[in-house]
Amino acid sequence: MSHLYAIAIGSNRPHGRFGRPAGVIEAAIARLDEEFGLFDASPIVLNAAHGGAGRDFANSVALIETGLEPPALLSRLKALERDGLVARVPYSTRPLRAEYHLTPAGQSLRGIVEALAQWGIDH
Repeated sequence: MSHLYAIAIGSNRPHGRFGRPAGVIEAAIARLDEEFGLFDASPIVLNAAHGGAGRDFANSVALIETGLEPPALLSRLKALERDGLVARVPYSTRPLRAEYHLTPAGQSLRGIVEALAQWGIDH
């Protein structure tokens, strides 16, 4: 059985290898394509800086289609945790449970999540 997943991607930080935030987004989409095969991706949206960050944001949404069930996809996406985009915080030992919090790098996804929410309201 095939599943379609939407993955929000965002950056407001330059990267030593990929350059400005739009380049970071392009690299992330390329990695998803390598890992899963890209079904589609939205255009990269550039947002002017707001709040205290003082940096412009670049955002996109990638759609991947895979036969992986949600737990298997989750284990593959845990690489995001290793890459520093999210932090895992255990809150219970029996049963073992954890929640995930965005790191500052992960917080750069805010613009795309807000855009997706607005799209959902509009459509």
